[in-house]
Amino acid sequence: MKNRNLEHKDDWATPEYFYKELNKEFNFNFDPCPFKHDIKKWDGLEIEWGARNFINPPYSRKLKDAFVKKAIKELLSYDTVFLCANWKMAVPCYLTSLTGKINYFVVVHGLDAIEGRFANKILQRRTINSSKGAISVSNYTAGLLAKANLSPKLPQKVINNGVDTDKFRSVELSDEFIDKYNIKPGARILSLGRLIERKGFDMTIRAIALMKNKDVNYYLAGKGHYRKRLEEIAKE
Repeated sequence: MKNRNLEHKDDWATPEYFYKELNKEFNFNFDPCPFKHDIKKWDGLEIEWGARNFINPPYSRKLKDAFVKKAIKELLSYDTVFLCANWKMAVPCYLTSLTGKINYFVVVHGLDAIEGRFANKILQRRTINSSKGAISVSNYTAGLLAKANLSPKLPQKVINNGVDTDKFRSVELSDEFIDKYNIKPGARILSLGRLIERKGFDMTIRAIALMKNKDVNYYLAGKGHYRKRLEEIAKE
């Protein structure tokens, strides 16, 4: 997955566990934009694509637009299935569906399930309802979609976010790390994420306070405007 807020580059790999789950469903046979691919060998914008394509395109505006245009061009030649990273990236597929047949699915991550502006709500609803199905990263997100007046006939599948175990693995904590972050003995629970209301970190803090087993330490890492309020709840 790509995140422009982390680094300014186009090479962001889709987590392997997530790709495997999608591949079980769609049986991809080509990736026109593979991770760290040398375009001197072949350029996904120039060659013919396969019948079932997986694509996690670059997020730089110029390349992203180019791959969307290429995808539409391929659509006119093949019975292609598109998996769109969010509903806004699925809009070209929706517009194409107004004049012809197109098969596409939409992945919904969380905040993109909530639209504040009225015009966006209408476009979101039409774009997702015209798809072959929605893939949500959690049951909570799937619930947000249900509240967005989506068609009850729209197939939904939940593929939960996971952890890349090649990057995040069990290690022995050094004495320096333990002292720096005041790591205490006993059971440890760690949460990572933006400190905002909808993440529900406040509920976790309150739930741990009600536990009979007091030998539990909760660590929360992240940034956000809700930090001060979470600190207040922890002190309560």
